Amino acid sequence: MVDLYEILNEKGLIYYGSHLSGDLIRHIAGIEEIKDDELKTMDVKTIRERINTQELAELNVTGALRMDLLERGMYLKKTGLDYRILLPSENADQVKSYLKSSDKKLKRAALLQANTPKQIGNKPNQEITRLQMKMQSNQEWADRISL
Repeated sequence: MVDLYEILNEKGLIYYGSHLSGDLIRHIAGIEEIKDDELKTMDVKTIRERINTQELAELNVTGALRMDLLERGMYLKKTGLDYRILLPSENADQVKSYLKSSDKKLKRAALLQANTPKQIGNKPNQEITRLQMKMQSNQEWADRISL
């Protein structure tokens, strides 16, 4: 896989507030768009499959880029067909979004755990306590960010 971070960094495109063209990212990653003359010869199912394949490939490379940026205190946000590296002042909102999403998943996990039939003879499960501690920890982080 292409090291998208290194290529974009060498081009001087990695900085807070940077706008990254989706076309440029797809070009560097080798994700080819369907040409108009190809569309004419394809049925709807084939077109959908090609589009899905392209979208998954783009998610794969941008996911790796996003992780590289997270390690450097930056966040890559998709805006339409393009991308933007958030400003430091915008990162707090993204952190809150991550925590909110995490809370929702933890609540669903707690609900599933609480409603799962208990096996006779098994020792008590500590998963609910662990989930509650994670939710409390998330809330403490959210409170720190809000200050």
